[in-house]
Amino acid sequence: MKKKILVFGHSGNLGSNFVHFLKDSYKFILNVHETKIYFSNAEYIKFKKNDFSNKLDYLKKKIKEISPDIILNTAASVNLDFCEKYPERSVFANVILPTRLALICRDLKIKFVHISTDHLYKSIRPFKNESFSVKKVNNYSSQKIKAEKNIKKINNKALIIRTNFFSHKNNSDQLVYKVQNFLKNKKKINLFNDYFFTPIYSKYLVKIINFLIKKNFNGIFNVVSNERVSKYDFCKILVKEKQAFKDFVVVSKIKDSNLHTKRCTDLSLSNTKIRKILNFKIPTLSSQIKEFITNDKKILKDLSVNFPYGRHSINSKDLNAVKKVLKSGSLTQGKFIEDLENEVCNYLGVKYSIAVSSATAGLHLSYIALNINKNNKIITTPNTFLSTSNAALFCNSKPSFTDISSETLGMCPEILDQSLKKEKNIGVVVPVHFGGLAANSKKIFNISKNRGLNIVEDAAHAFGAKYECGAKVGSCKYSDLSVFSFHPVKILAGGEGGIITTNNKKLYEILISLRSHGIRKDDQVKNIKTGYTNKVKNIWYYEMNKLGYHYRQTDIHSGLIISQLKRVNQFLKKRNQLTKIYDQEFFNKINIKLVQNQFRDLSSNHLYVIKIDFKNIHINRNDFMKKLRKYNIISQVHYIPVPMQYFYKKLGYSMKYLNNTKDYYNQCLSIPLYFDLKFNEQKYVIDSIKELTKEI
Repeated sequence: MKKKILVFGHSGNLGSNFVHFLKDSYKFILNVHETKIYFSNAEYIKFKKNDFSNKLDYLKKKIKEISPDIILNTAASVNLDFCEKYPERSVFANVILPTRLALICRDLKIKFVHISTDHLYKSIRPFKNESFSVKKVNNYSSQKIKAEKNIKKINNKALIIRTNFFSHKNNSDQLVYKVQNFLKNKKKINLFNDYFFTPIYSKYLVKIINFLIKKNFNGIFNVVSNERVSKYDFCKILVKEKQAFKDFVVVSKIKDSNLHTKRCTDLSLSNTKIRKILNFKIPTLSSQIKEFITNDKKILKDLSVNFPYGRHSINSKDLNAVKKVLKSGSLTQGKFIEDLENEVCNYLGVKYSIAVSSATAGLHLSYIALNINKNNKIITTPNTFLSTSNAALFCNSKPSFTDISSETLGMCPEILDQSLKKEKNIGVVVPVHFGGLAANSKKIFNISKNRGLNIVEDAAHAFGAKYECGAKVGSCKYSDLSVFSFHPVKILAGGEGGIITTNNKKLYEILISLRSHGIRKDDQVKNIKTGYTNKVKNIWYYEMNKLGYHYRQTDIHSGLIISQLKRVNQFLKKRNQLTKIYDQEFFNKINIKLVQNQFRDLSSNHLYVIKIDFKNIHINRNDFMKKLRKYNIISQVHYIPVPMQYFYKKLGYSMKYLNNTKDYYNQCLSIPLYFDLKFNEQKYVIDSIKELTKEI
């Protein structure tokens, strides 16, 4: 059975590397402070600062419930200038926390491992051993010295590690990344050649700490490399581009600098004690740096797993499909476009489909085909992406808005009926199937057709969704035209692209022409004299008989979408499973309200949206989203209502009579939902949201 390690400071430079390198060796419980890194096999807990201010018995009880075998403390406030300026703010992490943990570990017989520092000396003597006298140089060193003394006094079985290391960590201000970034941006950087240390690669630091834990050592150990180098010499080994190093590195001396906080200029430690007991040799610093560089990209990727609200899924078959197109000799206007259109017709049960460059293009062409112009309008919902209404503006029309249903978040039939009684010159009704759920399509169809209005379904979110009768959205059972998107985060990812579906042959022929500059090459050409020779159509002849657009889709996009279409049922099934888990976990929570949860089996589940009572949890949405980002969870708002956009406000639009949309917008948040989201990753997202909404 794996031993349990409770880690404080897991998101820091060393804590994150410790968990990464030993993730298969221990069961990790990670304390969350402000940031959080996802590890698939870890559990998370949140101790608050107040927990350490309460009586010791309270904290001891909480840790006893976790029952760790080991507590590793890598948490610290390490910015020397910050500690110098605000010692009262850094003392908690540097003194109070390790002292209390040492005491609890003693009482509960838990192994305590504390990471100290090499900033403990005034003397510039090189290679200081563990018994060398420590002395205050600045507030940071004073606090770390005090912590060591407290730990030794309280817990004689504790393990204290003095070290200086370089590690893998995104957005780190470590010297290894700082110098690389400066050289990459061709900026000069000052490096001291009289400031010495004995840095060790985190991989070997972790390996040695693990060795000491397993052998149950206690006391103080210097865990560093064998070599003493200056900051300048360290970076000289690190940087491959020697010419860039020469051009942009300025050699300077720490004794001549104007650093705010005093420092000991020789931090080098002796590792003689540790080398005598190790069963392996510590590699040379040059070898460690080389290994660090080799591993860095992959480990950074592992340490920066993030969860966006949506993400495409690409497999080897998709790659081969695109490769097949590239080898076919035709990248556009080839057979793959026609193949895609046939596949979509077969899947949706519709007569015609027209592949276009985007859903925006599809909406624009649909409005043109239905004669939307300056004399008439579309009516749609404000909770949509801008394309729905912008495409009407492209036609010199002025879109109108009707409120959403609080239940479906799509067009409300009853409100639509009232809106149509007030609005004049409506030509086309455009229901938006928000999040993948068809919006009361039959009722909307009856209301619209009774008034002689055409219907275009904005089904950008809804590939694979069904109406209540069981027919697929896009079959045009309740519309004249349907428009889908193949944007990367949609159900099927084409990179870009869209498709229009219809059962109307006349509309189909108009759309085919409009998507390619208004050009016709068939027997419908008007100019007989130029188009024919001896009553036979000229093989080169093409004719523009109305103004069209370059809205064609490429074969590359089509090839990818065809491949994706083969997995569509897998995509839909997994999304359905994920949404139902979310529904179950968030059901009946005080600060979270579910939306669209009654319709999961009809929806394509493109988005998973929750409504959060931000007032009740005393945080605004912006700060809430920022907190999620610190946990590597990327949320989004779908959507800012169109009438609220600056451009639309200038046109005279407002949110008057759109109360359901306003209420929804003020609380909505889209959280991660995509095919490749693993169930344990989803649990991480769920637990994080519960934590931040105070539901756990």
